[in-house]
Amino acid sequence: MRALPDGFLGGYSPRLLELRLEGILFPALPKLLSSTSDLVKLHLTCIPISGCISPEVMANCLSMLPKLKSLTITFKRLIHFPDQRRPSPLPRAVLPTLTTFSFKGNSEYLEDFVFRIDAPLLVSLRLRFFDQPMIDIRQLSQFIRHTEIFGSVIQARLYFGRDPYIRFRPTNNEMMGSKHRTWLSCRIACNSTDEPLLSMAQICNQLSPILFNLKSLSIFVGSKERWSQDGTDPAEWLGLFRTFTAVETLYVSKELGPHVAPALEDLSRDPAMAVLLKLRCLQFGSSRKSTSVNQFITARGLSEFGHPITVEYDKKSPRF
Repeated sequence: MRALPDGFLGGYSPRLLELRLEGILFPALPKLLSSTSDLVKLHLTCIPISGCISPEVMANCLSMLPKLKSLTITFKRLIHFPDQRRPSPLPRAVLPTLTTFSFKGNSEYLEDFVFRIDAPLLVSLRLRFFDQPMIDIRQLSQFIRHTEIFGSVIQARLYFGRDPYIRFRPTNNEMMGSKHRTWLSCRIACNSTDEPLLSMAQICNQLSPILFNLKSLSIFVGSKERWSQDGTDPAEWLGLFRTFTAVETLYVSKELGPHVAPALEDLSRDPAMAVLLKLRCLQFGSSRKSTSVNQFITARGLSEFGHPITVEYDKKSPRF
């Protein structure tokens, strides 16, 4: 671990445009940032435990950077913070020009940080969480909803390979008719590979305030990877699907089809179960047809929620 002296750059650098620090201990960073009003890019990576700046101090520092466009905050390892009692209401620090934000660390730090800031022009958000027993990101939904281009999420992709993640694109309905559509692209990754379904369900449930209007959902693993959760309870898949109440199109990759089909069969036994009630199109990456899927389609058609559901096989993964 390296340490920078307090007098780095003279402790005063009003014309600095970009600052990158990797694995460096720099206690005087808040003091330096207070003088860098022209800073456009700030990248703090592999932050050591002893060099961590609290979310409150970080937010206060960034509020003095009116031209900041790109921000990266990543920690070297999991850091535990004491529970913060957040005042309410809390004046948020506005980052008026921030468009890109990347973060790697524990969810507690992120939650306390995004609780204190607004980034109205944000268009790219990439988050990666360390493996934790509980991931708390309830404040993240509110942070995303405060962006100017956010409307409602219409498309999402869930990946269950070695690096599980959810990626979604909210769009502002008022901008749909414009020549250049503007998207907010969000990718949230979690290192939990032991129980990827439960971890993803936990994340999606906490994001439900911005996923409620999702129309298209894709779930897949990489073509060169195998789904290792052979003993997965079908109820875990249904627990994941419960978050996506408005889904009309569901795509299931070739590798996951044999594991999702039993969950659909469970739905056929209880057609009144409030899962995938608005489904109109079911797509599979495999060409192999499933009797479990046929049972689900038949049962759903005979239920009180009955409406035609198209089943398509041998489909390519939707572009995203």
